[in-house]
Amino acid sequence: MTRDNLRARGIPKPLECEFCKEIESVHHLMFDCIVAKLLWADVFKIFNIQITDFESLASKWLCNKKFLHLNVVNATVLWGIWNTRNRLVFNRATWISFKQVWQLVLLYLKEWKVPFKELEGRGAGLFRDRLLLKLRRPLRLEAN
Repeated sequence: MTRDNLRARGIPKPLECEFCKEIESVHHLMFDCIVAKLLWADVFKIFNIQITDFESLASKWLCNKKFLHLNVVNATVLWGIWNTRNRLVFNRATWISFKQVWQLVLLYLKEWKVPFKELEGRGAGLFRDRLLLKLRRPLRLEAN
């Protein structure tokens, strides 16, 4: 649960996003946070499709066959953001950089390709390969 939902249920947690310290909500965490924006910018560079909110994300699910690779990558990005955030909140992990999220995304892509043989090669494989190259480079902040 996001912090606003935890507080609504009487679980006292600060309202700040673990990544950027702005007020956390589901939309903020997945799309508006600077970390999410950096992650989605990388997805855009590979697939040339802008993901800015749940609507833009969901529109691709309707054409699953056409956007199979993008949908898998999108799901792993969402899951990576969510799990990294939960590790910071509940396991008291230390936030270092957005590369932590990408490492989880890579792990999920590797695990999820097993049941989906059609993920090898094209889109998701290309994304995974480029992501590996990115993670091997030293951290650099890029201006948009």
